[in-house]
Amino acid sequence: MSSYIYYIDTLNAIEIVTEPLSLTKHSMTSVKEYVIINGGLDDSSMIHNALFTYNTVTNIWRAYQPPGWVGFGMFCSSICGIGNQVYVFGGIDFIDVYRHTNSVFSLNLINGKWQNLFRRTENHDQNTPPPMKNSVMWYHNRRLYNFGGSLNNAGFENTIYKFCLKTSTWSKVRQIGSKPLIDRRIFGTIYKNQFYIFGASLITGENKFTLVNVFDFSRNKWTTKETKSKTQQYPDDRTQESFAFSAHFGYLSGGNIPNTRTCYSDIWKMDLESLGWTKLDYTLKTAVREHTTYVVKDCPLYSFGGVRPSSLRKNTLECFDVESDTLSRVCDGFGSRVSNNSGFIY
Repeated sequence: MSSYIYYIDTLNAIEIVTEPLSLTKHSMTSVKEYVIINGGLDDSSMIHNALFTYNTVTNIWRAYQPPGWVGFGMFCSSICGIGNQVYVFGGIDFIDVYRHTNSVFSLNLINGKWQNLFRRTENHDQNTPPPMKNSVMWYHNRRLYNFGGSLNNAGFENTIYKFCLKTSTWSKVRQIGSKPLIDRRIFGTIYKNQFYIFGASLITGENKFTLVNVFDFSRNKWTTKETKSKTQQYPDDRTQESFAFSAHFGYLSGGNIPNTRTCYSDIWKMDLESLGWTKLDYTLKTAVREHTTYVVKDCPLYSFGGVRPSSLRKNTLECFDVESDTLSRVCDGFGSRVSNNSGFIY
């Protein structure tokens, strides 16, 4: 387990002067200049019941401890950032790891206010998502959408649900066409009123990155499109990889060779307009799986956490310039301070 030395000043700020926290099974998003990391497990499998923010301008970390009613969703959850709000859906109870949730809660980063938008329920109807973990959530037309996700010992969900932020109610989205086959965690983004998903399944055969599933919101219809590569190079099939998206591009990195303990460190760029793959010249600092990545304000790309082939947790925040096809590492490691607005010391 990582060791820490803290300095607590009169502003209740915490400075880390040894190696920072390392996590897996956390979720990651961005709001303005902030990187947001929710929950996760540390290198001793201890669950961290907190939401962390990293200011990419000031290099200051803050830890927000949720109120007592947030008993769920602190690892394997889905997260989305809009405006000053961070929304969290699903995940696993940090007290009872066998209980999944379908709750929705939010945190306002300006005033630190938590809000319970939808309470966990086992008695869900057809318009409400069941308790689940590791789904993909996105914001579109003033609503939150949810797709995929692993049910508690019952396979994977392939229904699209939308959540109205005004009324705090769920409804099911009509889907036309063949739904994607899902047997693992997926990643997705909105581009030109269409939802693109990556990952999906290895059951359909090899070369899963040569195809992409697209949901058109104007027609409520699924289609499958072929991806391209000028060099005829495509990412190798993998599991436990990470995707991050900017306005026009997607970035695939890391992951595990199926049925092995061997990991990747490569980074691939996907042009969402042409669906063309490009292998970038730069790599992650080390081969890793179960990490998270996110693009802040279209640049740069941040990577955090995960497990290396030696089964050790990866405990550095990496940052890359993704404005060009040749990446350069902007920074390694955390900023110098962690400010604690909630009295939470981990």
